[in-house]
Amino acid sequence: GTVTFTGAAADRNTFLVMYDLAINEKALEEYHGKFGSSDKSPRAELELSETPAGCNLAAGYGTPNDTSGVVSYTSVYFYQNGFLTEDSVMELEFVTVAIFDGASRLEIELEQPVKLSFPLDFMNTEYVSVSPDADITIDNYEYHIDEVVITPLSIQWYAERGGRTGKLEGVIDPLICKFADGAEVRNYQISGASEYSGGREFFTVLFDKPVDPADLVSVKIGGCEISLNDF
Repeated sequence: GTVTFTGAAADRNTFLVMYDLAINEKALEEYHGKFGSSDKSPRAELELSETPAGCNLAAGYGTPNDTSGVVSYTSVYFYQNGFLTEDSVMELEFVTVAIFDGASRLEIELEQPVKLSFPLDFMNTEYVSVSPDADITIDNYEYHIDEVVITPLSIQWYAERGGRTGKLEGVIDPLICKFADGAEVRNYQISGASEYSGGREFFTVLFDKPVDPADLVSVKIGGCEISLNDF
């Protein structure tokens, strides 16, 4: 098939690489020969030989952009210990392409690995860091949140987990970012990407589109609204 790398973005804790992937008829024939035909068109993604050095958590998502099997894919890498800088370099090596549909998955090894080196001299270094020292509730657990970092790409926070609050009922409060012009950005999957570091849990949530941290007036996390004007 054909891989077209379309862009990259980075901030102090997050790196994204984007590409379009079109699988050819030979790969599809191999897939259907092993798993049979289906009404659904299978999807595909590239797989790394190993996680980049210093990366604590990796995630990704793909979106078919037409009926020809082309998928626009974004691979996301989160950093917890230390920070990316304009002098950082991200090294990636893709070794297989995976074709999948539900429970069926076929991995095809590439004839030659695709090696990429991304100097991050393009990265956006703007961010807002606050220390709210507040109690919040996420997914039926109490947390004490002690640091929130907001960048153009994501919002991250550190918190210490406490006890359970009892039976989870009703709708979970979303993460809400409010801007000076009255606009709001909501994300309901606030616990989708978390990682432990000692006694603290680190959460990262990507924005749907880049934001200007300086335009934010408040963030609401786990039912607790934090005014950025107070810091």
